[in-house]
Amino acid sequence: MHYDQLPQQLQERLAARGLTGTRLVSFHDDPLPDTTHVGRTHPLVSMLAESVSEGALDPDGVTGAKPMGRAGAWRSTAVNKLTTVLLLRLRFTLTTSGRKTLLAEEASAVAFERGETIPLATGPEALALIEQAAAGDVATPVIARQVNEALNRLPGCQDAISSYAHERAAKLGEDHDRVKSATRGEGATTEVAPVLPADVIGLYVLVPEAN
Repeated sequence: MHYDQLPQQLQERLAARGLTGTRLVSFHDDPLPDTTHVGRTHPLVSMLAESVSEGALDPDGVTGAKPMGRAGAWRSTAVNKLTTVLLLRLRFTLTTSGRKTLLAEEASAVAFERGETIPLATGPEALALIEQAAAGDVATPVIARQVNEALNRLPGCQDAISSYAHERAAKLGEDHDRVKSATRGEGATTEVAPVLPADVIGLYVLVPEAN
């Protein structure tokens, strides 16, 4: 791993953790002698993830690297109709029985077929649509047109996005109370509410292509 070839901002953050120069790394357990195991909790992994996230939310803050695109369009065999996948950042307030308020957030997604205001898919199922390998590119003018059209349709999706945020809040409350009850024997008293409107941090249009 050549730490000195990473973007300057990332170099500086890793150097503060003592990671500089060139080092042997392994992504597998039980690495060879003098080789560092890089797992999900390693500073390299966590700081790379933070940099990608920050670059998506603040492209002007990225130097020395191309920021992650927050909008795009490509051909896909994962859909049968033109489909827009919205990447969401959902935020919640959690109020416990002691009236202590906590904050939580998660990334999720909803997918809509063109002309529909009821989601085609939500959560992992929606994310799976954009995780499938692209079947091909589309011309740059087509990307711009499809993204602009999807942006124009976005206001009509807000009710469904809000409903999904409330569903996730209810599930988060159930999960929180179940864990608390199992570990402390306490009753379910956590109130969870979504912070609306939800943040749309990515918009991706999938153009159907036959298998």
